[in-house]
Amino acid sequence: CLQKGRNNKTECFNHVRFLQRLNSTHLYTCGTYAFHPLCAAIDADRFTLPARLEEGKEKCPYDPSRGYTGLIVDGGLYTATRYEFRSLPDIRRNLHQRPLKMEESPLHWLNG
Repeated sequence: CLQKGRNNKTECFNHVRFLQRLNSTHLYTCGTYAFHPLCAAIDADRFTLPARLEEGKEKCPYDPSRGYTGLIVDGGLYTATRYEFRSLPDIRRNLHQRPLKMEESPLHWLNG
């Protein structure tokens, strides 16, 4: 994070950007993890993380100040943000058998 020119006092932490119930036993969370997004299913009863965290690259933004929204519907994670440093915003579906990416998402959908 520091090598990318980011501020160690404001940007180089794990900013949790998503936390929602995944099912009856788990919560799902994603965070920026110092500009290397990671996600995990948290055991809701014990409130513990799994041994391995998931790559969050296309589920969570790198930048903690970037606009972002997410929602779990029927086991699918739907998110909208600018995922890459130079990309345009888009809407994506993850945690589903067939991931989906809508690159030509009208900005008014995202702003709404």
